[in-house]
Amino acid sequence: MDFLDPKLKQKHKIRLFIGYALMAVLIFGTSAVLVFSAYGFDVDRKTGEVIQNSLVFVDSAPDGSTVSFNGNDQKDKTNSRFALPAGSYDLKLRKDSYRDWQRSFDLAGGEVERFTYPMMILKDLKPQELKTYEGAPSVVTESPDRRWAIVSKPNSVTDFIEYDLNSVTNNQKTPVSRDFSIPTGVLAPSEGPQSIELVEWSNDNKHFLLKHTFNGASFEFIVVSRDQPDTTININKLLTASPTTVTLRDKKFDQWYLYSQDGGVLQAVDARRAITPLLTGVTSYKSHDDDTILYSSLTSDGQQQRITLLDGTESTVIDEVKNGPVFLDIARYDNEWYTVIGAGAEQKTYVYKDPVGTLKKKENNALVPVAVLRSPAAPLDGVSFSNNTRFIMARSGQHFEVYDAEYEDNYAYDISDQIDASTKVTWIDGHRLTVRSQNKVFIFDFDGSNKQELVSALPGTPMLFDRDYTVVYTANNSTATAGKFGLFGTELRLEEDK
Repeated sequence: MDFLDPKLKQKHKIRLFIGYALMAVLIFGTSAVLVFSAYGFDVDRKTGEVIQNSLVFVDSAPDGSTVSFNGNDQKDKTNSRFALPAGSYDLKLRKDSYRDWQRSFDLAGGEVERFTYPMMILKDLKPQELKTYEGAPSVVTESPDRRWAIVSKPNSVTDFIEYDLNSVTNNQKTPVSRDFSIPTGVLAPSEGPQSIELVEWSNDNKHFLLKHTFNGASFEFIVVSRDQPDTTININKLLTASPTTVTLRDKKFDQWYLYSQDGGVLQAVDARRAITPLLTGVTSYKSHDDDTILYSSLTSDGQQQRITLLDGTESTVIDEVKNGPVFLDIARYDNEWYTVIGAGAEQKTYVYKDPVGTLKKKENNALVPVAVLRSPAAPLDGVSFSNNTRFIMARSGQHFEVYDAEYEDNYAYDISDQIDASTKVTWIDGHRLTVRSQNKVFIFDFDGSNKQELVSALPGTPMLFDRDYTVVYTANNSTATAGKFGLFGTELRLEEDK
């Protein structure tokens, strides 16, 4: 019998081992091909050489958009991954009823590029007047979580309307609202004109800080609770103080920084109402967390502004710039501190990464900025981080320069439309900015691309977005009644795409 023949048994084992080996090679080879393919490796059909493509991830809101590279439509729509050889590309996204989104970019071999932020906007925007007011509201704002919109009632500094933007449905277009008021006696009485303006929101999405100006030039600071207005706090009365500026400490509604321009005195107030003197001689400041402050102060000769970072009890001098307007900001990105110093007299903005850690490592104590943003044509108007802190923007007139902390890239561009002087240029999310020209609202991407005209709005009033950026709310002249004003809602997406 064959199985008793030693030679035949040996041959059977050899064939079996060879089969196992071939199977292992096949499995390993297939796995390797899949792994290398996943990382973008491919074979050049013309030369036979192994090349590494780049991986490009493309998404959009809403998804399901057609993806085109250099005019060639891809079979996969957003959200998808594409393997592309090194080169220059024009990316375009298209979707029925929506405006195109496009961007040009360059790829190096083996690079990973992500376009996960494109916002598709309806071609035909139709503002709907949701509420009509007798006069123009002085405060229009929304909570950080974009759920609660607050609109002050006309000709009043104490009465407000709260809108719940989460209450909007296909059948309920007007957000559910309720009225609330600051209690009588909280604000100082005024014999002449008075006004209120928003300073900032607390991170609890319930409290917001207002500045009340009365009797011409007097002012006070008020912390308003939208859901418990009876607990509204008048900081000036509570502390028997008259600060020039009040800001929230670590975005907490019951902790504050008090700044007095006379002497440049900066004080901290904790939840127990204890006041702690921190600094004197401060000309400007920006805080982060509950014990980190980036501030400027004049040098002894008055020729320079010294920029210092106070972290707890540790002070570190970051830079000295020419005396003049100074714009400061500080934030963390990817667990690294970034400090931004806008030197108005130098028409430059300096961006430093981990300045304290860098100084501790350097023997000569010389800091080098990771980016210098320039404002050559006009005075510096301001600096700011995007909502995700990845981008840093410096603006001077219609000129913008943006630093990308993730890719360490700089972008410089100009907006052709004259920006209205009465409104601020702000980030609406982690990738887009908004400006206003002749009361028309525009948005554009961080690099200046995809500028889109949305709707019109009253001077000085912001756009408000719902949680998913599917609807924009604005205050504007009423279309229903001449001489009145309205709150408008404008759908940015089709109902089926929400």
